[in-house]
Amino acid sequence: MALDESWELNERGQVTFAALMGYSMATMPEGGLVRLEYGETLADLEARRASGLQLHLTAPQARELGEALRRLADVLDNGQGTQR
Repeated sequence: MALDESWELNERGQVTFAALMGYSMATMPEGGLVRLEYGETLADLEARRASGLQLHLTAPQARELGEALRRLADVLDNGQGTQR
């Protein structure tokens, strides 16, 4: 799983990211909702101060995302890191 040019990098060329602090899901007639809670800084993590991103997913999108996350977990379990 290699990084492509769509990944956001900082001034040192390192990938910028936020740490996942939690998630929740809900259903609605038009599809499903997923809320991803994350900390942008170490101070946010230490203070348990989460920001959130709320996504609407269709059933096919939820299946595709779930399968992609399963594949990532398999790679991580096998000790294979991402290389750029």
